[in-house]
Amino acid sequence: MISVRQIQKTGYSVLFKDNKAIVKGKNKTFVLCKLNSKGQYVSDFIPTVSNAFVAKTEKAELWHHQLGHSGNLALRKLRLPIRDSFCENCVLAKQSAEPIGKGTAEGKVLL
Repeated sequence: MISVRQIQKTGYSVLFKDNKAIVKGKNKTFVLCKLNSKGQYVSDFIPTVSNAFVAKTEKAELWHHQLGHSGNLALRKLRLPIRDSFCENCVLAKQSAEPIGKGTAEGKVLL
């Protein structure tokens, strides 16, 4: 599914003409998709590698969260995708707290 509005937000224009959706930019013009027999615009382009990488990263993050913020070693043992970024919650959880000072002598009175 492709959003014409999202294409327009990036500075391109979309023209529907002769059963084709044509995308025009400053220096580029290309046919995005063609109308099929069912009345649907269908594209035959192949997604780029970077899009696949994003999907893989999102999947790795999902497994990390679903398994209770497991580390890469646990994910690797389960043959699941490995994270390549830091989880902010995991970093915060590993921080040490300030030491609690020694109490005062005033607290020794029996009630």
